[in-house]
Amino acid sequence: MQLSELLFHVEHKTGASINVDALHPGFYASEHLRLTAEQHIHRGAFCVFAKRHSTRTCEEAKDRSRNIARAGEPFCRDCPFGIRELMWPVMHHDTLAATVYLGYFRGSKWVPKVDGTSYKGDPVPTADPHQWELLREQGAFIAQFIQTGLVIWEDEGYGQGKQKPAAFYRDFALRFIERKYQDNIQLTDLASALRVTPNFLSYRLRLACGKRFSELLTDKRLENAAMQLEFHPERDITEIAFMCGFRDSNYFSTVFRKRFGCPPRTYRERFHQ
Repeated sequence: MQLSELLFHVEHKTGASINVDALHPGFYASEHLRLTAEQHIHRGAFCVFAKRHSTRTCEEAKDRSRNIARAGEPFCRDCPFGIRELMWPVMHHDTLAATVYLGYFRGSKWVPKVDGTSYKGDPVPTADPHQWELLREQGAFIAQFIQTGLVIWEDEGYGQGKQKPAAFYRDFALRFIERKYQDNIQLTDLASALRVTPNFLSYRLRLACGKRFSELLTDKRLENAAMQLEFHPERDITEIAFMCGFRDSNYFSTVFRKRFGCPPRTYRERFHQ
């Protein structure tokens, strides 16, 4: 079983939404530990709404949770908007390799409004004590599954600190971007996952594919945005920009026009007139 399949199984069993803040390179290189793009982010309907209207608040909350998780003990916490989750750290060689987020349940202080805008999406579920106990059991199991997968990955020789060919860094970068392009990721995040310096990684990427990390990331975001515009005429263009990782709709329009020769709205009209 792959980790992605295990998470889907646990979601079905518990009624929770589960995602992983993956910090170890094994998540992007091991077949057993790979996740879907959606499993790297909080994807509950209210979370998507909150990030769209207050991205900085969500990012700051995630940084605080990551710092707490480095102590290595599971903890339950409400986000700034009142969404409650169980956070289960995964330690490897006494270092935080990942944090598993299990939850997306309504806390006692949940307020369906962000930055003056009311939430009108699907209801946020609640959880009873039995569900939280079940989540604790599953959190421990998922953490053990990940730790075992990391050990196997290293035993196969992939975790050794040997210099690897440029193609390795290219393929790793593309997998990293494929799974996290919706987040506010940077070259330093990828370099940290690979345990190399940003300058070294930047050189290797240019050597392998002739592009900088930021260019590869923008390529992926624009590729997905074009697909969204073609197949989802009901979605607002600003919403599509956010879904694809762009935090500024004006910047999105500028880079989209540069790539496709027309603004997003005109591009959509080609398919829906």
